[in-house]
Amino acid sequence: MVNIEIVDFETVIEVSNFEKSIKYYTEVLDFNLDWTWPDEGKKVHGSLSIGGDPNDHSKKHMHIQISQAEHNFSPSGWIYIRIGSEIDQLYEHYKARNVEFTQDLDNYPWQMREFTIKDIDGNNFRFAYNYLEH
Repeated sequence: MVNIEIVDFETVIEVSNFEKSIKYYTEVLDFNLDWTWPDEGKKVHGSLSIGGDPNDHSKKHMHIQISQAEHNFSPSGWIYIRIGSEIDQLYEHYKARNVEFTQDLDNYPWQMREFTIKDIDGNNFRFAYNYLEH
């Protein structure tokens, strides 16, 4: 077995309309747009980040990449995001922006306070806070 150091990883999710998704992620969900590809012409792939400082890897943040679906589109499950104690504020912030919730904010027996949202393509993002760690 090779012992490797994981420096970072990014989930890639497909979207049905790249430009519409970029607008939703940046204007509604408050993600930062890090880059898009190709540099010229119609954009079909990009990277977004949320939390911390995307330019300072000592501060925790999350990157995702989104990519224009090429064929029949189908949402691809969900992403689990552990955040700090500001989970209630984030929940209220998304609620005020009419984000679609598939699971309301609640405490669960596994010591997590969680809620789940659905993006405009049906991809789910579950935000969670371990309320016993802090």
